[in-house]
Amino acid sequence: MRQTICSSVCLILMAQSGRARATEPSAPPEASAPEANNAPEANLVAPKPSQGYFVALGAHGTTAMAFDQNRSTRSPTFGEGFSLRFGEALTDWLDLSLVFAWAQTHGAAKNRLSYGRLGVHSQWYLWDEWFVQAGFGVTSGRGPDPEDIEQQRGRYGDVYWTGIGKNLYLSDGHESGGWVLTPALALEVGPDDVFTTTGLWLGVEISFWSGLPSDKLELPVSEAYRARPR
Repeated sequence: MRQTICSSVCLILMAQSGRARATEPSAPPEASAPEANNAPEANLVAPKPSQGYFVALGAHGTTAMAFDQNRSTRSPTFGEGFSLRFGEALTDWLDLSLVFAWAQTHGAAKNRLSYGRLGVHSQWYLWDEWFVQAGFGVTSGRGPDPEDIEQQRGRYGDVYWTGIGKNLYLSDGHESGGWVLTPALALEVGPDDVFTTTGLWLGVEISFWSGLPSDKLELPVSEAYRARPR
């Protein structure tokens, strides 16, 4: 009988011990590793008309002269020209475009020139929509031969230019994309051992810009998700 009681007491104590272990609070789960840092937000820019892709058409007054090693230097003559550009605003401070331009001058036959160029054109913005131009490409420049007016004399080759100008907004200055008017002054040089051409362009361009999508612009919350008009 005593043995039975002892056995029962032992069983009860073992059961109580097991229950105590079962009810002990489990250790809190280890904190999960911190999540990877979110990817940095894209740089947003304030909206303005000169953003996105663009097409620009320009009208210019020109003056040109040529240094001809085998003839006399052609005196400056005046004329007109036009330009056509297609490009994109790569950043707030740089536009890049493909340009075609052509011009002709008038005056004495021995001094007249016609010239055109095809090249890569860049505009580097300095402050308040003022910019410096730089470009390079290929050119053709020619005019009547002073010793035989019926014959043409000139060159094909490389050309380089630089200039200065400013964008004037015709559209709302707080909207992305729209119309822009751009007066500019540029100097080009087509260097050559025999026939070097130079030209000065003073004119104005009008351009249309596509603008940027809303998710790339700094906008008020009320406008951030508003659909852009088509």
